[in-house]
Amino acid sequence: MTFVDCSDYNYPNFKKMNAWQELVRQALIGNISSKKISPLLLEQFQQYGLHLSPNQAPEAILLKAAAIQNKLYSVAQIPPSIPSELGQIAPEETLEYCHIQRRYQLQYILKHRYDEMLIELLDLLKDRCQIIPPDLLPELLNYGIKRPLTQALIIACIGNRGHWLAPFSENWAYVQSSTETEEVFFYGKQEERFNFLRKIRLDDPSRALQLLEQVWDSESFNTKASFLKVLQQNLSPSDEAFLNTALEDNRQEVRSQAAILLALIPSSQLVQRMQTLVSQLVIYDASKENIQVALPATCTKRMKTDGIAPRQTFIKDHGPKANQLAQIIAKIPPEWWEKQLDKNPQELFVLAAKTEWKNVFVWGWAMAAKNFRSEAWVLACHQFYLDTFFRHNWSNFSIDFLYQDLPNDLFNTLAGEYLKTDNRPTLSDDHPIVSFLLAEGQSWNESISKKIIQRIKNTIEQDTYVFHWNIKAVIKRAAFSIPPKLYEVVKEGWPTQSYGWHSWQKEVDNMLSILKVRQEILTLEDDLI
Repeated sequence: MTFVDCSDYNYPNFKKMNAWQELVRQALIGNISSKKISPLLLEQFQQYGLHLSPNQAPEAILLKAAAIQNKLYSVAQIPPSIPSELGQIAPEETLEYCHIQRRYQLQYILKHRYDEMLIELLDLLKDRCQIIPPDLLPELLNYGIKRPLTQALIIACIGNRGHWLAPFSENWAYVQSSTETEEVFFYGKQEERFNFLRKIRLDDPSRALQLLEQVWDSESFNTKASFLKVLQQNLSPSDEAFLNTALEDNRQEVRSQAAILLALIPSSQLVQRMQTLVSQLVIYDASKENIQVALPATCTKRMKTDGIAPRQTFIKDHGPKANQLAQIIAKIPPEWWEKQLDKNPQELFVLAAKTEWKNVFVWGWAMAAKNFRSEAWVLACHQFYLDTFFRHNWSNFSIDFLYQDLPNDLFNTLAGEYLKTDNRPTLSDDHPIVSFLLAEGQSWNESISKKIIQRIKNTIEQDTYVFHWNIKAVIKRAAFSIPPKLYEVVKEGWPTQSYGWHSWQKEVDNMLSILKVRQEILTLEDDLI
């Protein structure tokens, strides 16, 4: 089966679904003969420069046609009608193509949709100034459409041909936006405008804000809300004036998004209003070493505008007013409490735990620690969680959001603390570290990796047919979190003779298979030397 080069061939209009339906119809009929293989179907393939010999067995023709159709559906693109010169040919490449083994690695990754592994591979190719082969460009470009975290690396590895190919599909606009001028923001399509604004916000935050101010009054409320989300990247006090204007918008969708951003700026007027409000509700008595709490009498219009949801429940064992107080606390930098009460984070958690509102404070402080990226308070929240895991009621609310977007060094530090909390040689589904380890995008250091894998091996060896669904999820996560260089260490010592091994083997084999591919990605060049 030979595919024509899309750089110098003009694809005809091919009715993909009709061809596929014809294949399915003939397969279901079952009484296949060469005369019943639709001549129209063969002609359509021939128009693509693909040949199916009618002298083969009908079953072989049908299977080959199905294989071709599958590839056309996933790769072949119908160019839109755009002004271009006849016979336009892609420019010559200036970078070398990656090794053929990389091709197979990329196909494996795209087939299984392993985003993190794709980032590893493309990052390596970028560092080596290598690009992917042309026949994989459409599939890779399609893969990046709804995966913004991969787009920058995809753009870096598609070469001249990939940039030439991108204008032939509206779905590949994210590639074009990397070289577009500001005109696309004023006159482009919605997705093009968003992509351009995101890029400018990363490179020049103040210019992105200026562009937004120029078009703001003429945009729909949905577009405004979407544009505001872009400003979260590189958010700073210089954005406050614009966001205060958005906070007074006549649409709730816009006001809500503006309030979210203003609550992330420690010096904003919104945060100051929250501090003033909480000072009236939470009183600290230094002589008695206790906290007196008065819940909000009502959720005022100002509070609603500032993003306080009157009826939303974050803490199940408390009513609407307590949940409003929790939201107020979440919008205040946690260091403010240290100054007001002259106590460190650990002392404040102990103080809050003595009140009936302890869950309100813990959830509010945990959310504030995340929102304001306070590393000291993130550590304190996790430590309080670990210290009270077996005696505090953690079923009424969750602080799982603290597992997200942690700096990797901090993540591994906390993982070590989680392991110290319960030093048993095995793991259980309710172990506090299990949910922590499932955080997406985190790499485990060598020490944590070895300890976790050994505990899992011990658990399997002692398994008595308990359904460890969460631990199996950790094994899947381990495939992408363990350093690839540990593959040889990790693959040894699994209790394959244990009574319950067969219930674990699939997850372990899959993990080792992925880890081996990651190792091969990083060591391929060394093997070629």
